[in-house]
Amino acid sequence: MDTYITSDAIQALHEWRSLTQRALAERPGVTDKAVSKWETSRGLPGVSLVEPLERGPRGPMNEGERKRVIRAWKLHNPAFGVLGLRRRETGETFLVATNETARGFNRHTFQLAAGGHPCQRLQELWDVYGADGFDLAEAATLTYDDPAKDQSDALEKLLETCLEATPGAQLP
Repeated sequence: MDTYITSDAIQALHEWRSLTQRALAERPGVTDKAVSKWETSRGLPGVSLVEPLERGPRGPMNEGERKRVIRAWKLHNPAFGVLGLRRRETGETFLVATNETARGFNRHTFQLAAGGHPCQRLQELWDVYGADGFDLAEAATLTYDDPAKDQSDALEKLLETCLEATPGAQLP
């Protein structure tokens, strides 16, 4: 399982480097759109990208700056909740509970793009219509009071509430 850094840590790197998103993206070989997604918590990079991100004209981070970035990662309080994948033309909706919404989006879109999503119906639709045929959104989110605490019950209740509020919604 990969470990992820937070949007706060990416923003700290961005500000510390005094670089544009495009310039920051060149270091690990990603797009400026990817950096934008990282900074807005719509996606998160693996920590393996920290080293390429932190290298630059100012040299490597000093220990204090490195600790600040790592502390931001450790203290992150990700949203957890229910994601909705809705087929635009038909309104067919699939709801999925996830303990971290940004990672949940990444996981499901990767599985779908790779052709290995566990929900056969969703995969069939994705194969025909692609990403452009779907709206992906957070149906509902909660934040952790204590990230170490098991949130399974709260997540299950939230999923039930979303299923009741979305007639015809399916679980993948």
